[in-house]
Amino acid sequence: MNDFWPGGIRVRIHLLFWLVIGLAVMAGYFIETIALFIIVLIHELGHIAAARELGWEVKEIQLLPFGGVAVMEESPSADAIDEIVVALAGPFMNIVMIFFLFYFGG
Repeated sequence: MNDFWPGGIRVRIHLLFWLVIGLAVMAGYFIETIALFIIVLIHELGHIAAARELGWEVKEIQLLPFGGVAVMEESPSADAIDEIVVALAGPFMNIVMIFFLFYFGG
């Protein structure tokens, strides 16, 4: 996997991700594929923002060929509400992106 660390968050890109990008270029869907992975990245950043706010240790984001994963270690004092907040933070970011698109996208 390729690694980079923007803003202190390690982002790992799976090697097969690049195969998907290559296939998308050949099929003429490069822009759509990049947009999809940007959406996945923003979704995962939602999980990470909530986890950091709750004091959890964030290890990395993994961009996989068909999605992403936020890898973190929850606080020992985390309760079920904290886990629900972190779990819902990603879909919340999707809702924010929808409203942003409706407002600015025309």
